Amino acid sequence: PLLRLWAAGDGRLGDDAQRAHATLMRFYSAFDLRDVDAMATLWLEDRHDDGRPDGPFGVPTVAHPGRRARRGYADVMRSWKGLLRSASSSHDDAADADTTSDDDAAVAGHRRPVGLTVSDLRLDVDRDLAYATCLERLRSDLVQATNVLVRDHLTGAWKVAHHHGSVVYDAYGLGASDDDDDD
Repeated sequence: PLLRLWAAGDGRLGDDAQRAHATLMRFYSAFDLRDVDAMATLWLEDRHDDGRPDGPFGVPTVAHPGRRARRGYADVMRSWKGLLRSASSSHDDAADADTTSDDDAAVAGHRRPVGLTVSDLRLDVDRDLAYATCLERLRSDLVQATNVLVRDHLTGAWKVAHHHGSVVYDAYGLGASDDDDDD
């Protein structure tokens, strides 16, 4: 599939926009394949053991639909582990799954895609910061997502520093729409 073709590369080759885009596609491939090991390699790790940031995005954050934001690499990965572990739950329900178990092998070994599609991707890159918005569709859920990537100054690779998803609701009862025209 095209998503996996776009995900090729290690996030360090090509110009900045291409490298940031490749990292973003690897992020969505890991999400679709529920690959917690691949997801873990894509996130910015905390800069200090005590959680103090080393710049504006020194501590990664994630906010899944309908849930409180998680802050810090370990908490972000616990949240993703819960979401990726659950194949049949909706995007937001899975983020609250019990993640206290260290049964990573069950998650990493299960590679059946969940059917995630990504559309309407907009990516802007300026020096060491990339900002992307897109629509994620997982079964009947339509989620507006924002992703912030930063260049890791230690490795030069682009890393995910922030992911936020909000379920798209239609206030007029017409169903979620991919193209909201505010006439």
